[in-house]
Amino acid sequence: MYFGCSDTKVPNRNLRPEQNKNHIISLAELYSYIKEYSPFLNDGILNNLNEKYFELSNKIMYESDKYKIYTYFEELLAVINDGHSAVFYEKGSNSPFYFLPAGADYADGKYYLSYKENNIEIPLGSELIKINDEDVKKYLLNNIAKYIPVKTPHAFENSMIKRLLYSSQNKKIKFTFVVDKNEVNLELKYSIPSEKIGNIKFNKIPDYYDKLNKIYSSHNFSIYNIKEKYSLIQIHNFLDYHIIDEFIEKIIPLIENSAHLILDIRKNSGGNSSIGFAIIKILTGKTDTEISSIDIKNFQRQLTPFLITLAAIKDKNLKAVNHDTLKKLSPFIKDGRVMKTHQLLMPVKEDEILQQIDDFFMKNNEMEELEKKLVFAANKCKIENKNITVFTSYKSGSACDDFACFCKELNIRLIGTHTKGATGNIGIFNLTNNFSFSISLQKTMYNGMAINNKGVSPDIFIIDTIEDIKNQNDPCLHFVLEGGY
Repeated sequence: MYFGCSDTKVPNRNLRPEQNKNHIISLAELYSYIKEYSPFLNDGILNNLNEKYFELSNKIMYESDKYKIYTYFEELLAVINDGHSAVFYEKGSNSPFYFLPAGADYADGKYYLSYKENNIEIPLGSELIKINDEDVKKYLLNNIAKYIPVKTPHAFENSMIKRLLYSSQNKKIKFTFVVDKNEVNLELKYSIPSEKIGNIKFNKIPDYYDKLNKIYSSHNFSIYNIKEKYSLIQIHNFLDYHIIDEFIEKIIPLIENSAHLILDIRKNSGGNSSIGFAIIKILTGKTDTEISSIDIKNFQRQLTPFLITLAAIKDKNLKAVNHDTLKKLSPFIKDGRVMKTHQLLMPVKEDEILQQIDDFFMKNNEMEELEKKLVFAANKCKIENKNITVFTSYKSGSACDDFACFCKELNIRLIGTHTKGATGNIGIFNLTNNFSFSISLQKTMYNGMAINNKGVSPDIFIIDTIEDIKNQNDPCLHFVLEGGY
């Protein structure tokens, strides 16, 4: 179905609407999925969603630029203010995203040069004050904010400057920096293909911890001896249950003699909340603890993340599923596939069978083994008397939001900024045009308050400045070592 004509200026009237058929259908699919499953909808957001959808459905009819088409999906998804959501470009095709040869970041209300190619002479850490001759914040609000799904203070500003770093090929942009109290302009072009950006060795500002005594490093953890009886553990992610094995076998022996533990999740990429909870249980010895103040509100209609990916689970874990279970799953797998195509609700008996499915997978996945491991580790190590502090930031989202809740509940000190405020079990949907997107299916509450777009507040608020970053001064670590807490 196509929508009527619009007064909106379109870039290419020679392009027939049927040539964009898949994109038109997919935008409608995205709109439908949002209305069906987002837990954050209210009257105001619904009105904005409807207006934005009809605006973009008219634009997309005649749009030939692949990058712009992608941004229309970003715009529509951003309307619901779900910081956990994202749009993914189609797999197996050439990406339309091109990056700048320099990067910027955010710190305490200001923006600065964070990395650059060798031929750029402006010093790292120089403050960025204008973009295309306009105040940075104003420019970002006018041009970038519409793509940003998270609205938590600081996380919103940080996400905007990160989103600015890629655009369509050869588009130009002008940055103005302050260098030795003078304004210096830098004209840049979006020229680096997304598939090559990871292979370029940029000049970067050294990290806080580059000057500290690192005693262990892996994809998941970095361990530092700070001073006598003080150990700092950077937890880089909560992605894989095998992290618990590594924590028990590799990390615990390194921290057994430390009376003070600092857990740093400021740059953690998130993952599975159960992993963070397991680490906290091991470190505190409170293996029976349940967090009653954390409430996962299931606002979507019957569907659960489990059922969304049911077909994928069957295909991936076929050997782990017995014949009787497959017979029970078969009608739901079929319904799940139909639902993904036509946005249909599940059958009335879903709740009853869902419990059977959940029970089966809980008994056969790694959760049960995880519980055994953490109880064994906590009892063996008996490290419950250690003083624990956790560093958080506005970049700490997803499972890190939940991790901060666990710490709050167990009276573990949080120092830094509030977390990103972007959590909730996600579903991932494929669209007709081979794009896909993720969306929160649940609303997480702590002590009766929603975390979304608020984050979890620290006990002591400390945010780093540009000078801290340039000088490798970690104000959170300095606060702890100086006896501030």
